[in-house]
Amino acid sequence: MESAHYKALAIKQGVAEESLIRRPLTYAEFSAMNEAEKNWHLCENSKAVDAVYADNENEIRELKSLTKSQIAEVFNQTDRSHPAVKNTAANFDAFIARYPQYIHLPIHVADIIIWLRKNSMLPEIDNIVIAWKALAREGAITIDGSATGLVDETELTGKALQFHPHLNALLLPVTPVLALERRVRRMSDEDFKKWDREQHGPKGLPWVIDQRIKQAFNTLAANHPEFRMNDDENKTKLLDYIRKYSSTIDAFSVEAAFKALKAAGELNLNDNVIVETSNQTKWTDYSQIEPKHLTDKQESLSDKIARMDAKEFREFISKPANRRAVDSL
Repeated sequence: MESAHYKALAIKQGVAEESLIRRPLTYAEFSAMNEAEKNWHLCENSKAVDAVYADNENEIRELKSLTKSQIAEVFNQTDRSHPAVKNTAANFDAFIARYPQYIHLPIHVADIIIWLRKNSMLPEIDNIVIAWKALAREGAITIDGSATGLVDETELTGKALQFHPHLNALLLPVTPVLALERRVRRMSDEDFKKWDREQHGPKGLPWVIDQRIKQAFNTLAANHPEFRMNDDENKTKLLDYIRKYSSTIDAFSVEAAFKALKAAGELNLNDNVIVETSNQTKWTDYSQIEPKHLTDKQESLSDKIARMDAKEFREFISKPANRRAVDSL
């Protein structure tokens, strides 16, 4: 029953049905199979699977028993048929997965292979690691330090690598998660806030605080009609100013921020509002008044008023005749 289940699953995953028969296997062929196909062979073709593992163990045992001169012969084989040589690319792939700081270039592969030959070592993954670390400690190879998350340098070599204060840590295996954690821990407060917003979006405010901010802006708009209430850029500038200089967001801190930023000319204000400060704030929003066709005399008066500052305008309308002339505009 189990073999039928695995057979059906293997076929569903794209395995050819005619390949699911009792037959001899090689270690490379068996290793490349998916789990369902492997399980079918373990159930129905177990003798061939046992033979595969036995042959592979014999190869490994044979390699470990090689003398230094035999290892040299393996490297010098022209047909490259020896398992230790045939698996070199796969061993490098496994090495790269564990050590992303290794920069995979032909020159670096050659350096590692030459080092292994000189030291009569086979190109197995553990030996590749030993060779790479030895070359790095001599400053004879280049690594990408930023891939570890410990430093920002993307190219470390020579004495900069050889005498780096974090050399030992830079040569340890690292996962993407660990590298990211290290980068985050090294961020400044400002960089972390930016990164956090990019990764997780802006954080929502508690309802009570959100309502307090809205009320503070409503109060500001009531006291300062020149403030553009619906301009999000204005609100962002005010909140950034408050976060920098105050620990509380309320009507008083919003008012203080508004005055400072207004004086610095950093806010977008309603230019159709005239503000007079005396006992109370008095304002006129001309955008709400239907435009009229002015006479030549009225147009001259309008131009004259436009050139006045707030103090001159206040003195001008203090006279009843002038007020009547302004009202007729």
